[in-house]
Amino acid sequence: MQGDGSRSDEPVASSDGFDLSATLAGLDAQEVERRREALRTVRTTLEERPERCAPTVPKLRGLLEDPDADCDGLVLECLAELAAVTPADVVPTVDAVLEHACERPDAETTAALRCLSHVAEARPRRTVEAVRERLDADPTAGDADQVEALLAVLRHRSDAFDEAPTERLEELSAADPAVREHAELALAVFGRPEA
Repeated sequence: MQGDGSRSDEPVASSDGFDLSATLAGLDAQEVERRREALRTVRTTLEERPERCAPTVPKLRGLLEDPDADCDGLVLECLAELAAVTPADVVPTVDAVLEHACERPDAETTAALRCLSHVAEARPRRTVEAVRERLDADPTAGDADQVEALLAVLRHRSDAFDEAPTERLEELSAADPAVREHAELALAVFGRPEA
């Protein structure tokens, strides 16, 4: 409106205080603290209005794929929350999230597995294909057993597959305690198969 002192080309925060343009710019920022502040804004908005954060997914994926970003834990938490509400939007991040699920046996893994679990419910084939591709790319890799365990759990969780992972997980768990720990974490997030 003319004469009211506002400019139509300036980004305006919504009534809930979430300014998408400013948040996207913050996620692109070189300054670590500005980036973290934008991530905290996304995380806070996810609690109240998660659908508002869907446009941040490409930026979140970029941060996850950037080894210098140093904010993987918070990014994975945001992606896990987004995947619970709008899994289709998070599908493009599956490969990057999967890498963390396989290589980071810590709190980040829990968020990564939650994210994959939500995406697998909506897009089971895409998620299982990503896991299989990772396993097939380098079957001798140290994390191959962990990927196989994750694949087994995803198959159980996905309606598109009938195979129960119990026997395979027991086999993997007996072979290597590190795999057992990973499989247990995956089962804790995805839910155990019914006996």
